[in-house]
Amino acid sequence: MKHQTLFAAVAFAAGAAMPASAAVFTQTQDVEITPQQEAETVFVAEGRIGDLGGSATFEFDLGASTAAPADTANFAWTPNQAVALTLDYDFATGLVTFDTPGGLLTFDAPAGLEVNQLYVRVRAIRDDTVAEVEALSIDAQTVGATATAVGPDDLEVLIIAADALSDGFSLDATGLLDFDPGAAPSQSQLAFQIKAAVTENPIPEPGALAALAAGALGIGRRRRP
Repeated sequence: MKHQTLFAAVAFAAGAAMPASAAVFTQTQDVEITPQQEAETVFVAEGRIGDLGGSATFEFDLGASTAAPADTANFAWTPNQAVALTLDYDFATGLVTFDTPGGLLTFDAPAGLEVNQLYVRVRAIRDDTVAEVEALSIDAQTVGATATAVGPDDLEVLIIAADALSDGFSLDATGLLDFDPGAAPSQSQLAFQIKAAVTENPIPEPGALAALAAGALGIGRRRRP
């Protein structure tokens, strides 16, 4: 199942009301994170099917990258059962914690990182599988978007920009993996990642998109005779 690019600011541009306190902007895409975005990532938390709780591999990890995670945990996923997740970054100390049903994972990132963007990446390779991250909130403020990949060969990246990220944050979410227990995929064939990035090109705020939308409407409008 493929998803169209979506800006949270579209409703704003169309004239829908947006609370003045809202400072969370989202965009979803069906293309992979670029090498530049990958280079701007400073830490990543991952949930994957692994080997379903066995000792040979792991289901949750946290670190500077998923290739060499600093901490891991085992967990036996139940098909289509959402689990609570919390990812915290302490601006003053650099401590990152990832609270999962498999246990609390920790990673010492650099202190003082002004994170301004999150990439929530979900991937479902096998047929009849689903990876989803939903019920997202940052410091108790609802994000209002969901990342979902439905196999076969589906990928979605939910990009989140928020003012609240820059001085440390607490991200709450639920993660879900759905699969046929009789023919379960393995390792990272069914997975989600939450990547924290410091980027020079965060997604635009609603006001900027509204101006662009208004300009586009003006270009296509004809005068009546």
